[in-house]
Amino acid sequence: MKRKQWTSSHFNGCTYNYLEAQLLTGVNKIVETMDTGKGKLLSNAAEMEELMAKLGWHLHEYCDAVRDRQFMRISHELGYKYNPFIISSRSKNMLEAKLMSELLPKQARRVLTREQDKKMAKLPGGPWEHRGTLKAQTERTVIALIGSVMLVLPMTFMIFWGRSRAWRVATVATCTAVFALVLARYSYRTPLEVLQATAAYTAILVVFVPIEEDLF
Repeated sequence: MKRKQWTSSHFNGCTYNYLEAQLLTGVNKIVETMDTGKGKLLSNAAEMEELMAKLGWHLHEYCDAVRDRQFMRISHELGYKYNPFIISSRSKNMLEAKLMSELLPKQARRVLTREQDKKMAKLPGGPWEHRGTLKAQTERTVIALIGSVMLVLPMTFMIFWGRSRAWRVATVATCTAVFALVLARYSYRTPLEVLQATAAYTAILVVFVPIEEDLF
């Protein structure tokens, strides 16, 4: 049986686009009301208040949709197996599999073709393409190996070849600078989170700086 699969981020994307359009429409109406209401502000006060209330509601819903999408993006990074927003007819959850098998049309088709989908504007918070469990595990393994090398390599150098304290300090400074630049370039974390990660990395390396030379 051909697997049927649906991702709830699709619905969130539709909601996001709808609210974005409503925000733009609301702003345009307010601007038009302000332009046409010059000289008769009192008569347009009620209309302006109603428009501002609607705009505030749409802005609140828009922010909620953005937060939901960011949470879905974090869940997407876990891979197919652990993503709670993917509903599949081959799920281990019997109720979920039954719903997908029985409720969806037997000849369900895509709303957009792949060519049409590629031409659509990209939504923020991506990437949203399907990523298998193997790919997600591979990426986590690679990141773990890179992190291990960035810790073990400078520590090994300072213990076996860094006889001078000046060399050890230079090693810590160089590795910390490289770590911070790579993290800032390829990470999507906030500046404070980047600073905290860099400080933690530096604290680990600094432990090996005051090694006494007579220990060797």
